[in-house]
Amino acid sequence: RFYEPFTFEYRSADTVDYLLDNYTNDFKFMNNSDTFYLAGNQGFSIAVGAQFIDTLTTYNTVNQPSGKIVEFEFDQNDNIWALFGSSIGSCSHVAFLDRSTNEWTQVFDENNSPVEFPTLMSIELDNQGNLYIITPDNIHVLQVGTLPQWLSVEETELVQFEIYPNPSNGDLKIQ
Repeated sequence: RFYEPFTFEYRSADTVDYLLDNYTNDFKFMNNSDTFYLAGNQGFSIAVGAQFIDTLTTYNTVNQPSGKIVEFEFDQNDNIWALFGSSIGSCSHVAFLDRSTNEWTQVFDENNSPVEFPTLMSIELDNQGNLYIITPDNIHVLQVGTLPQWLSVEETELVQFEIYPNPSNGDLKIQ
């Protein structure tokens, strides 16, 4: 017989060291690893195997934005991009955590990015490490590199013109 019944163990912040709170907004395994990150209202709880071993919070990182970690992604170097806000539908910042220094080195909000905060949004990274912020109306791209820059499409101003007479006798006028 191959079937074995599973037993599930309930764990809570009241009974497990390094589990910050009982609210989970997002969770992921670090790339190519069994290290598990759980994002909640106070920061990250980190587990290896079935044991929580550490946290990332405002107390042990530098420059962490305020708010809950709503969503996060690992880049190709296992650094973290996170979306902060009061809820999934009300985001206020997107920020980059350099894991080698535990410093949030790039913090973007509506004052220093083209992204309209707060709105419903999500983040993704491509295999180059570029950050995509998806909102109901737009996709914003932060091209990450030595000099990060926001990519955008400039909207051209429409020019009004008129072609007449219609129907034509062979001569057209454009105004």
